[in-house]
Amino acid sequence: MLRREVPLGERLIGIGCYYTSTKGVGGRLRRTPSDFSVEEISTPPGENSGLCGSGVSFELVKEGWDTHLLLERLARELKVPLDWINISGTKDKRAVTRQRVTIRGVTPEEVAKLSIPGIRVENPKWCSRRTWLGEHTGNRFKVKITEISLSMDEAEQLVLETLLATGGIIPNFFGHQRFGSVRPNTHRVGWYLLRGDIKGAVHAYLGDPQPWEPGDARRARTIFDETHDYAHALEVFPRRLVYERRMLAYLRDHPGDYVGALRRLPRLLVKMFVHAYQSFLFNRMLTERIIRGFPLTEPILGDILVRRGEMIRVTKYNLRFAGEYVGRGWVVTHPLVGCDVPLAEGEPGMIEREVLEGENVELEWFNNVPVLNETFRGVRRVVYAPHWDTRILGVGEDDSGVWVDLSFVLPRGAYGTVLLREIMKCGIENY
Repeated sequence: MLRREVPLGERLIGIGCYYTSTKGVGGRLRRTPSDFSVEEISTPPGENSGLCGSGVSFELVKEGWDTHLLLERLARELKVPLDWINISGTKDKRAVTRQRVTIRGVTPEEVAKLSIPGIRVENPKWCSRRTWLGEHTGNRFKVKITEISLSMDEAEQLVLETLLATGGIIPNFFGHQRFGSVRPNTHRVGWYLLRGDIKGAVHAYLGDPQPWEPGDARRARTIFDETHDYAHALEVFPRRLVYERRMLAYLRDHPGDYVGALRRLPRLLVKMFVHAYQSFLFNRMLTERIIRGFPLTEPILGDILVRRGEMIRVTKYNLRFAGEYVGRGWVVTHPLVGCDVPLAEGEPGMIEREVLEGENVELEWFNNVPVLNETFRGVRRVVYAPHWDTRILGVGEDDSGVWVDLSFVLPRGAYGTVLLREIMKCGIENY
């Protein structure tokens, strides 16, 4: 199968191929935030009468909000500790998103009175337990691809051809949002952090301008890279870069305290730097698997299969039964690397070790990571994601060109842009 050359922005985050060989329709996403909507699919926590220990559960609809910043705002407005607010997953800033939130220490009436631009609270009620990270089952996407330079018939036909070519699955790549929507470099920050170079991590977060971000941010980061003058950088960094400005203000007043500067960020965000580097390595491994022609849904000798926390190694003794394992819910995996993660054998294991050796990764780095003082043991992640209920909702044309409306559902942890990149096949600035 032909693998088209992928854009630089995707290669930088470890994605080095397409899964389909069809022609892309081009176009762009998110001309307006409402062109990209995501709805979490979850079961609400059980209701109770508001007795001691209960919390409030509600649906949060947001637009234009970074998830971490919004949680901080909710904590301030409701006067509760940040860790009393729980969500199942972070959602894209440049979209209209709907998700379940639970908060302790408040009443449904207090939540209903929230008045924050860009959010809407729906159906607040008492619940018996908090929402757990990763407990939702999937996400439903409704997306409009705009500015397509094809006829309506051509665009619709190409979309249908690509959807058919996927066979109902996509590679389970981590999309560019995992690394920063317009500045995909959080894995670089994680690279420095894991090596114990805290100053390098701080400077990578503040500097390292990327061609896909707005000009004022790019100029500010360039000035910082050239001067490392925290006070001056604080004057030129756009106010919307809230986290960078926090760090700069801290370093202006506490020169050299790079650990303290990183701790000005939400702990979950600092953890995501490590997760981003794990994701980069996974993308590299999955790219190699696809390029070498190994299947995603069928195991080969050396693979590790996983089902609900259990693990089976595919050996010469059980290879002929491996297909039966897959039929019973076992899935092919590659690692999200950590200090205790098992590696595959055979050809899959060769891929995993070659990527780790090529990046000079030592698994011990993930033990007691600096700043966080936390150990990342690693897990095995399924290499494909099914998409279902996938439909073209409409095709039309306006002054900017042809548009196509799509809807589809993906399981938790899979990225909508990974399916859309197969359809569009263009640079990350268009996503």
